[in-house]
Amino acid sequence: MGGFPLPMTFSDMISVRRGECGQMIDFALRLFRAYVIPAAMDYTPGWANRSSGHVWNALVLSDGKSREIGYNPDGHNRYVHKFFKVNRQWFSPKRSNPLYVLRENEEAPDFFAEGRMEEVTKQYGMPISDITVSGLHKGDYKVAWLCTFHNAQWAPVTYASVKGRKAVFTDMARGIHFWEIMNR
Repeated sequence: MGGFPLPMTFSDMISVRRGECGQMIDFALRLFRAYVIPAAMDYTPGWANRSSGHVWNALVLSDGKSREIGYNPDGHNRYVHKFFKVNRQWFSPKRSNPLYVLRENEEAPDFFAEGRMEEVTKQYGMPISDITVSGLHKGDYKVAWLCTFHNAQWAPVTYASVKGRKAVFTDMARGIHFWEIMNR
């Protein structure tokens, strides 16, 4: 459904019975919430071993964990890609997000500019580590960006506040495949 000429409404998707990934995720999210099922739209801005990112629905479980909802008959998606980070999309900016605080003084990539996200990698129960980058340029920058290479350009996948001349990128996934996490 890529390149559909107009934005699709909820009723359009009921009629057409298909849509782009983001539209399908939004459609399902509205259905879950209509039935008071705690669900979210989670995404990775970039894979560790492939260009582009991905978006999916997730159930928010009572124990604080998240569970991916897939569209295969068994309820899982099939991917052979590896995570860097998992974020959750919010309807409005999170005031605790460093990008929300710094948005007027420092430029952010479009994908992150609104600060309407929360990092939720830890909720998926995957092995994680912190990455410290030292020796950063002395300047007025308050945010450092960690990027991956997407075919012909660098693409940011996460950020960290700069303190002194270093930044600590927390809760970075350690190269586990998406399907290994989702099929535990």
